[in-house]
Amino acid sequence: MVGENPIGKCGFASMNLSRCKLGKEGARMFAPALKANTSLLHLDISSCKLGVSGMYSFSKALTENKTLKSLNLYRNILDVDGARSIGKMLQVNKSLEFLDIGHNRIRETGLKAIIDGILLNKDCKLHQLSICANFINDDGINMLFERLVIGSKQQLTHVYIKKNFQSEYNKIQLATKVAEKKVQVFVDDFRSIDYLVKEKLEKSIWISPFAVTNSVPDLREIMKNQEIGFITDIRVARGHKAPGRPQENHFCLVEFQDSNSVNRSLQLASKGRAIFGGVKARIYRSGTQTAICMPQQKRR
Repeated sequence: MVGENPIGKCGFASMNLSRCKLGKEGARMFAPALKANTSLLHLDISSCKLGVSGMYSFSKALTENKTLKSLNLYRNILDVDGARSIGKMLQVNKSLEFLDIGHNRIRETGLKAIIDGILLNKDCKLHQLSICANFINDDGINMLFERLVIGSKQQLTHVYIKKNFQSEYNKIQLATKVAEKKVQVFVDDFRSIDYLVKEKLEKSIWISPFAVTNSVPDLREIMKNQEIGFITDIRVARGHKAPGRPQENHFCLVEFQDSNSVNRSLQLASKGRAIFGGVKARIYRSGTQTAICMPQQKRR
């Protein structure tokens, strides 16, 4: 029974209930314990199928909980109405510092409710917010930054916005505005911004596949011996695993000092000499062969 549940008096600092499928009924039973708890600092209830009703229960509890600092609500089918209940909770909550509401279909309307809730609470401590994969377009992302990052008062220091519907053009413009205002903020989607700038793209290539072991030294040596040009930057990253391929899907981004080096690199690959770490690779101009097809998802 909820009244006999020791969670409300537990001394745990963290609790991970991820993927336990609480559902709305589990949330309703768990909420009173969360409301009474005075020691829990971090709670992960990602992928628990809370739904709108379950979020209502948790939001009500969090209006009175005074200790929880970190809450992970990733992938819980919250939708816009669930986001609205979070917004109302944030109007009064004075302890939350980190909130992840990624992959919940909150859209721009839900995001606005959350932003309003934060701004209506002069004692709000939330400074890290993740809204990844929520069907939010340029207008919604801009609204978030204008009101909570580069506005009259900076509320957020860490923002996670990947996998939304933000255009590359808007990403560049927004990153430029943040830089011009000299705002100290971490934005996950800005880390690759250099490779969206035209001047950078014209002097860059990407290489795939790219074996990690010994590949970077091989790359530098081959580019030097073949007089391809001076390399100013090398970045190695891992992509999604390719279907039917057992090996890791690594690729490499290379920026040269001169754009002529790009054509020389392409010629090197066409002659079969682009072998790095013992693996023959293909070389592409940056900005080509990089499109990602995202199937349209129906609203539920």
